[in-house]
Parts: sequence; C-alpha cells; structure tokens
Amino acid sequence: MLQPVPFRIRELRALVGVASAPRGAPRGRRRRAGRFHRLRPPRGADAALRRETVAAETALALLVGLLAAGPARGSAPFQESPTSQSQPAVPPSESRPAGSQPSSAPGSAPTSAPEPADLLAAEGEPAAVDLSRDAIEARIKQASSATDLAEEVRAELLQWYRQALDQVIVADMWRGKIADYEKRRAEAPTELEKVRKAISDMQAREPAAAPAVAERSLEELNRELANAEAELAERREAVGKLETEVKNRAERRKSIPGDIAAATERLEGAAREIDAALPADLPPPVAVARRMALQAQTQAIESELRAYQEEQRFYEARTDLLAARQELAGLKLAEAEAAAAAWQAAISERRQAEIERQKKQAQEELERALAPLRDVAQRNAELVHERDGLTSRMDAVKGDRDQVQQRLKALTSDLEGLKKYAATPGLEDYVGGLMRGERAELAKLRLDYERALRRIEAEINQAQLRAAQLAGEELNAAALLDRLRAAGHRVDAAPVEAQVQGLVGSRTSVVEQLTVDYDNYGKGLVDLNGDTRDLLARVNAALKFIDEHVLWLRSAEPLYRLQLPRDWAPLRTAWSALAPALGRDLRVDPVRYAAALLLLLLLLSIRRRLVARLRALGQQTAQPERDSFLLTFEALVYTALYSVIWPSALWFASWRVAGAASPSDESLYETSQLLATALFRVGRLLFLFTLLRELLRPWGLAEAHFLWRADAIRYARRHLLWLTLVLLPAGFLVFLTDHAEDTGWRDAFGRPLFLVGMGALAIFLQRVLRPDGPVLGPALEARRGGLLDTWRYVWFGTAVGAPLALALTSAIGYHYTAAQIASRLVESGFAGLTLLVLHALLVRWLMVAQRRLHLQQQQRKRAAGEAEAQETAERIVAISDQTRRILNSLTVLGLVLGFWIIWADMLPALSFMEKVRLWSYTVETAGAEDAVTKTVVTITLAHLALATIILIATLVLARNIPGVLEIVVLQRLPLDAGARFAISTVARYLITAVGVVAAFSSIGARWSQVQWLVAAFGVGLGFGLQEIFANFVSGLVILFERPIRVGDIVTIGDQSGTVTRIRIRATTLTNADRKELIIPNKEFVTGRIINWTLSDPILRLVIRLGVAHGSDTRLARDLLLKVANANQRVLVDPPPQVLFQEFGESALLFELSVYFNGIENWAIGRHELNMAIDEAFRAAGVEIPFPQRDIHIRSAEAVLPLIREQNPQLEPQRRPAAARARVANPRE
Repeated sequence: MLQPVPFRIRELRALVGVASAPRGAPRGRRRRAGRFHRLRPPRGADAALRRETVAAETALALLVGLLAAGPARGSAPFQESPTSQSQPAVPPSESRPAGSQPSSAPGSAPTSAPEPADLLAAEGEPAAVDLSRDAIEARIKQASSATDLAEEVRAELLQWYRQALDQVIVADMWRGKIADYEKRRAEAPTELEKVRKAISDMQAREPAAAPAVAERSLEELNRELANAEAELAERREAVGKLETEVKNRAERRKSIPGDIAAATERLEGAAREIDAALPADLPPPVAVARRMALQAQTQAIESELRAYQEEQRFYEARTDLLAARQELAGLKLAEAEAAAAAWQAAISERRQAEIERQKKQAQEELERALAPLRDVAQRNAELVHERDGLTSRMDAVKGDRDQVQQRLKALTSDLEGLKKYAATPGLEDYVGGLMRGERAELAKLRLDYERALRRIEAEINQAQLRAAQLAGEELNAAALLDRLRAAGHRVDAAPVEAQVQGLVGSRTSVVEQLTVDYDNYGKGLVDLNGDTRDLLARVNAALKFIDEHVLWLRSAEPLYRLQLPRDWAPLRTAWSALAPALGRDLRVDPVRYAAALLLLLLLLSIRRRLVARLRALGQQTAQPERDSFLLTFEALVYTALYSVIWPSALWFASWRVAGAASPSDESLYETSQLLATALFRVGRLLFLFTLLRELLRPWGLAEAHFLWRADAIRYARRHLLWLTLVLLPAGFLVFLTDHAEDTGWRDAFGRPLFLVGMGALAIFLQRVLRPDGPVLGPALEARRGGLLDTWRYVWFGTAVGAPLALALTSAIGYHYTAAQIASRLVESGFAGLTLLVLHALLVRWLMVAQRRLHLQQQQRKRAAGEAEAQETAERIVAISDQTRRILNSLTVLGLVLGFWIIWADMLPALSFMEKVRLWSYTVETAGAEDAVTKTVVTITLAHLALATIILIATLVLARNIPGVLEIVVLQRLPLDAGARFAISTVARYLITAVGVVAAFSSIGARWSQVQWLVAAFGVGLGFGLQEIFANFVSGLVILFERPIRVGDIVTIGDQSGTVTRIRIRATTLTNADRKELIIPNKEFVTGRIINWTLSDPILRLVIRLGVAHGSDTRLARDLLLKVANANQRVLVDPPPQVLFQEFGESALLFELSVYFNGIENWAIGRHELNMAIDEAFRAAGVEIPFPQRDIHIRSAEAVLPLIREQNPQLEPQRRPAAARARVANPRE
C-alpha cells in the first residue's frame, strides 16, 4: 500500500513549481508551470496500489491548486502558520475500515483527529483527511461556528460535509453486512453438520406409536388434536418460509451480477469526478469538503462491491445447508402430519364407539319405555342417529379440506413453474400450449369451487341454526312425571323414576355432545371455507396471469407451414365407437327420441300458420283503432317460436351425444363431450341468425311494428341468408378442430375454414354497412353532419377491416388469439342487436300508449261536442325528446354492461400497456418532523388509456345524465321548467369538470402542478377572448339568478321570442316567424329586457274604442262587459273593467281592460275580443264612427262664381246649395 509522504509547503512548491508562475504569464507558460509528473507504480502492482497512487496524485493536485489560489485571493484561512507546517498531509486510504485512522509514514508519530482549530488551516497544508464519523462531525461543528466564512460558502461547505457523513454511514452499513456474511459463511459447515445429524436421528427413529387414548376422555383428545394441529401449522409455516427463502435466494443470485455491474459503473463515475478539474471560482474550504464527500462515496461503493462479493460466497457456502434445512423441515412436517392424523383417527374411533354405545342404549330405552314416554325415547334415538350422520359429515369435511390444501399446494407449484417457463426465452410455443390447456382446466375448477363455496356457506348457516335449536331439546324430569301422572301411572315407583331419570340423562348427554359436534363441524366448515377461498384466489391469480400472456403467444405455425394430420386412425376409431354408443342410447330409451321427433314434426307443420299469423298481426298494426302493444308481444313470441325449430333439433342431439358415452371410456367420453359442445354452440348460433332473419321478415316486427324501412330490411335479410350458410358449418368444424389433440386437424381444416368465415363476414359487413348503401345510406343522409356521418369512413373501415385483420392474425400463427377475439366480436354484435330490438320495443310501447291517449282525447271532444267528429289516422305520434333521451341512455348503459361482461376476461391481456412508460413525475409527501418523502410516479400507456376512457365516459354522461335526472327526479319536484333546465345544465357542467379533472389526474396532471400554467393561460385568454368569457360568466349568472328561463317569452331591444336554449356563450330565442335568434348572454345581463313570464304570467289587455256621438253609453258599456265575461280566456279575478274615458272629437271614447293567464292566451284573446265586440255592436246598432271634422265656409256666394268660371264642366244642379259642406277624412 502506498504510504502517505509528508511535504512542507515550500518543498511542495519547489517540487511542483506552480506558485512561481506569475498570473500574467502566457497561457502556455502557466500550463507548463502547472504540470507535474505522476508517480507511476510498477507494472506488476495490483489494482489497489494503482488506486492509492491515483488518490495521492489527486491530493497533490488539490494542494497545488489551493496554494496557487491562496495568495492571489488573500484569504486568511490559508496563511502559513507554524502550526500547519508541522502537520503532515496524509492522503486518505480508501480501503481501510471505517473509523480507523490513517497510518503515518515509517518513523513518524500516529496522526490524531484534528483539533477544531486545525480543520480550516490556512496557507499551509490542510489537516489530514480523516473519513471517520467523529472527524467529519467535528468539521461540521467547526464550519457551523466559524465566523470568518461567508454564508454561501458555509452552506455549501456543510452540504458537502453532510454528504460525506451520509456516505460514511452507508459504508459502515455495508461493512456490517460483510462481517455478517463472513461470520455466517464460517459457521455454515458447523450448522450443516448439526442439521445432517438431526436428519439422521429422525430417520433412525422408530415410528411414533399410536397415542394412548383408552384412559383419556373425548375432550382431552380434542385438546391434544388442537395442539397437534397447531404444531402442524407451525411446521407448514416453516416449510413455506424455507421455500420462499429458496425462491428469493435464487432470484437474488441472478440479480447480484447486475448490482455488481451497476456499482462498478458508479465507482468509475466517482473516480472520474475525483480526477476532474476543480472550478476556478470554487472556494478552497469547499474544495476540501467536496473532495472528502467524493472519497467517502468511493469508500462506500467499494464496501458495497465487497458486500456483493461476500454475499455470493455466502450463498455458495450455504447451499447445502439450505437443502438440508429443507429436508429436515420436511421430515418434521411429515412427523407433525402423522401425529395430527393419529389424534384425529383416535378421536373418530372414540366418537364412533361412543355413538354405537349411545345407539344401543337408546334402543334399549325405547324397548322398555312406558307408552307416555315412548316418543321421548324415540327422539333420543333420532338424536343419536343425527350425531352419527354428523360424524360422517365431519370426516367428509376433513377430507375435503385435505384435498383443497393439496390442490392449493399443487396449483401454487404449477403457477410458479408456469411463470418460470414464461420468463424463459425460446419456450413461447410450449408455454402457449401449456397456458391454453391450463386455462380450460382452471376455468372448470373455478366453477366447481364457486359452487362448493356456496354450498359450504349454506351448511355453515344450517350448522349454526341447528346448534341454536338444540337448546330446545332439553328435557325436564318434572314435566315427564306430570305426563305419567296424567296417564294414570304411579310416579313414586322406583322403576318409573329411574326410567325418567335415564331418559333425561340420555337426552342431556346426547344434546351436549351433539352441540359440541356441531360446534366442531362449524369450525371445520369455516376452515374449509377459508381454504376454498384461498384456492379460488390462487385460481383467479393463475387465470389472470394466463390471460395476460396467452393472447400474445403464438399458438401455431404460420399457415404456409401447413401440417396435415399425422394419423387418421384415432378419428375413425372415435367416430366408429360413437355411432354404436348412440345406437345403444336409442335402444335404451326410444320414447325420448320418438317424443323429440314428434315435437319437431309438429313445429314444422305449423310454420306456415306462424308466418300467416305474423303477417296478420303486422297488418293490424296499420289500423290505429285496433293497434296495441299486445300485437307486438304476440308477434315476438311467434317469431321466437319459428326461430327455435331447427336449433332445438341440434340441442336435442347435443344432449343425447353428451349422455351416450360413459366416463369410464375416457377417449369416447371426451369425443362425445366435444361433439356435444360443438352441436350446442352451432345450435345457439343458428337460433340467433334465424331470429334475426325472422325479425326482418316482410310484415314482421321490424317492418310493421318498429317501422324500419322495407327496402333496407329486404336487402339485409337477403345477405344474412348466405352468411348463415357459410358461418354455421365453418364454425362447427373450427370448434371441433381447435379442440382436437392432433394440431394437424386444426391446421388442415380449422384455420382455412376460419379464414373463409372471416372473409364472408367482412363481405357481409361491407355490403350491409356501406355508408351509401340501402341500409344506412338514408339514415346518414337524414343526419348529415352528425357524428356517424362525419366518421363514416372510420367506423366503416374498422368494421370491415376487423375480420380481415383476424384472418391475417390466424394465418401468421396467432390462431387462438384470433378465434377468441372473433367469438367475442360476434357476441358483441348480437348483444348490440338485442339492445336495438329492446329499444325498438320500448319506443313501440310508448308510441302505442301516446296514440291511445290521443284517440281518447278525440273521443271525449266528440262526445262533448267541442269538435267535429273526425277520424284520426296519424301513423306516428311524436315522443318527447326527454323520453327518447332516457331510452338512449338506458340503451348505452346496457351496451356498456354487455360489452364489459363479454370482454372482461380478455382485459388482463392489456396489462402490457402498464409496461410502456411514457413519462414520470415526482410526488412529495410531508412526513414527521417536516421530513419530505419524494416518490417517482411513472405514467404508462395504461394511464393514458384510462384517461381516454374517462373522457369518453364523461362525454356520454354529460350528454345523457341531465335528461335522466330531469325525468327521474326533477319532474317529481315542485319546480318549473326553467329551474329544471338550470339544474340540468349545472349538472352537465359539474360532470364535465369532474371528468376532465379525473382524466388529467390519471396521467399525473395534478392541479398543484398546473395551476400557475392555468392561471397564465387564463389571463392570456381573458385578454384575447374577453367577450367569450364575459358571455360564459353571463350564462352562469343567468342559470343561477334566472332572470330568464327556458320557455320564457322575452323582449330584448326590438326582438321578441321564446327562450328555447341557454348555452355557454349565447341564448336562443325563437320568434313568431319560427326563426331562431342567437343573442349573446351578456346582453341579458347588462341590457334591459322584458320578461313577460318571469314571476307573474297574468297580463293585461287594454282595448280602446269609440262610439258615435249620441249613442247609448250604458248600452255600450254593458255590451263590452258581456263580451269580456263571455270569453273563456279572460280571467274572472281581476275582473274585466270598462271605463268611459272622454268625449272625443269624433266619438265617445271607452276603454276595456281584461286579464289573461299567459301570453299565449293574450294574443288569441285579443283577436277573439275584437271579433266579439264588432259582432255585438253590429247586432245592437251601436255605431263605431269614422274620425270626422266640420268645415264652415262663411262667404260661399262670392266664391261660387269663381268656381264655375274655372270649372265650366261642373253641373250647377249637383253643387251644394247650402253654405255648409261636410268633408270626411278617409277611414284609418
């Protein structure tokens, strides 16, 4: 090891020659002045010596830099002093143990820990670098109390010292581990010898004798069994811990090389950082502290590396010891199991013997019991037999629990092996086949144990109930004596009293023992319930693991490597054996086959009648007076009955094929079960396709009842026929070949037929779902610009491309994945069609109900004479938007639930998205004593998918929940339309806000992180889009303050209309011309508006009119009041009022004031009143005069000659002779 060499400052400067270079010298000269030759160790030196040399060189370079910078800076802490000249500069030894002092040079005194005054020595060599904990803490204390340091320098100095202290603590921790590994490695041979001796002793020991049970009671035996079971549980736990240790040790031995490589890389990085040049402006004390921290870090990493190496040696040295401990634990477990089994057998034997004794005693008591007590003795015998049966059930529970535990252990082992194989490269094909087989078995196992779990829980309840009922089985000797006395027996006789006491004692004994047995039985059931739940949890974990991986593993070779079946003999053998089995089944029960055949022939014979009845029902729906929903229900029943004819034949065949073979013949039984399942599935598929075709039959449900377009129905029905003929045989053969043992059948027949089926499905979807086709073309045209129309090429391409993509997936080898997805796609399609039919049925029911209501109203009008008799032949009655909205919401909810049920077991396959990392962020959590814990959270593709789902769900909920809320809740509350609209709108805003916040939170965009960005963005938008924000805030004010509401009639400026919508930016008014006026919300808040229906809907109408001078004013007043009171729209309170206003120039002016409820009555009421007033005045002869004016001419005689001269054509006889002429103005 390189020993530290003391240097004095002047000697060091003379050696290096760096201080003599003036600061103004050229760069080259200064660079040459700073050079010095490294101390090269011999070529044969080891790595440790080289590291010591590098450390010494680096220390020298640091001292040179400090000495060169000290005089120029004029810093006091590094002035030469006599004290510092006598202290040696000792480079740290990185390989010495923690807490040890650096060794001095030969012949020098040992270096002690530096005094506080020496920690920041000036102008001389710094104090010896000591990396002990005490030395660093002393430096921290000295730096904290130093008064001649700047605060920035002090903070940085303390930071480096604390880092050095942390690294020293870490190094001590690693050294502790090294010592522990070395100690336990040295103890391994001794421990191995002890364990092997214990194993030899146990193997040489004689088997334990059966426990002595003759002198022990049943209660004592139960206590011994409880102790033995407790010991058995401890031994099992010990074995489990050792198995976990073996697993963890194997995983740890695999990860140690990676840890060593990472630590080596960190060590090299620390060495490079030590060798790096210091910044020119770094204060000298900080440079020393930084150097100490880096050296401490290097020391800690070296200790970590050595700990890893010792850990490897430790595992190697104790491998045999761990195996021996496992063997010893297994022997102890077997011994504990044998002891528990022995005690259990003893208890069972003792209990059975006691039950036999009780049986014998009960029979004897029954034989000699008196007549009044015979029922008591009989009940005692029944309780004894009940206990006998309970004992058998207790033994069965014990056996079931052992079986569950064994299966749980086997399943745990299988799952570990499966995970091991899945993590091994190159075994994908093998693991894929293994997973597919295991998944089928595990799915069946889960169903079996779920049923068993329900049965166990029911038995637990029954056991608890029965244990509570046993309290009522106790006997009372006095009551039995009273019964005997009432029957005329002498109760004072000794035999009678002894018989009563015997019956009471027997009853008490058997009830107590039966209660204890039921208690033990319940405990056993509870334990079995817990073990079964553990098994189910492990089964679900295994299924989840398989579902996560099985879809992404190739199940076959690519199709171009097609392999034909290797042997045709098994197929011929299986089918040739199945035919005789079916023949035997026919001979055993021919009545069953005959009944099925007769039923099939009966259904076939009524097919024409069913079709005729469907046509008749459809024609009746065209007659409104005869239409009802019962016609639709009847048509649905007939359609289902027609569709089930041929599928029922397949289901009967499936039933008989499944029961034809005996489970004893394993090969034939498997073949029959496979064929039966295939027949049942193809029968179900045939039923669905047939039902869909019959729904689309002419005059069927779709055309006559749901009012779907006839041309689209015929087009879809025609293409559905050939699709059925292709998919049914293809699906049948694909299922058979996929489950065959020989994969050649799948490759030769199954996969090509699967490609044919997917191609046929793609062609069907292309023709039926074509955006410009007869099925969807008119619907998209009617909703041009809608969501479906905008994205028509996207969803059409997806629908057509999905089967083709699945065909390609199967062709390249992922046939299992393609088949699973294809089956679920078909199920999803039928689920969507089912919900569509249900939605159509609900719409049909509402339409029929509204039509019936409309007809009833027309009949009431005709009966009351208020309207002329007129037949109503409306075909479609409009359903309110809210009702349609809630139906759509229920349909969407049902669709989501259906898709979830169908695709739930495939969702774990998407867990790969959790491994696709996108970005990460740090979360700070406040702890105790102001400590802050930082946690790095990684955002994966799964988080992004979750955020997308949340946004889609938010959109759907925001569109549908307000309507549902209004129909289900708000309409039942005493709220007007405006209040309901305001609540629904606020609910929509809240749903949107919560959904957006939840979506962004799921990808790490928390409010505390983005609030400043949102604030800045908001300020920018506030300036740029201030009008938009003003209208948005005004919209909120309108919703909460409600100066206007939906349905109100308002006037703003010169525009009037009805409020139809209040949106985020603007409000929509519909005027009398049915034109929609879009008015910004700010106009309603800052401007003046007239709300005709805000708080009081009552409006006054004033009609001003005049009658001719000389008319009867009282008659005019009475006529006006009569007309007003006769109008049904005029309110009685406030009453109508007629006022004689004034004497006008042309008429006597009257004013009629009436009140209406609502502006809709106001407009039509004004018309009706005007018409009625005109008719009444005409009938009464009251004149409504024209406006007129009298002109008096005083000098008519002088003017007439002049008029004749200017107008000679005027005839004198037609001119007025009087001096007065009346000139009437035209009527306005």
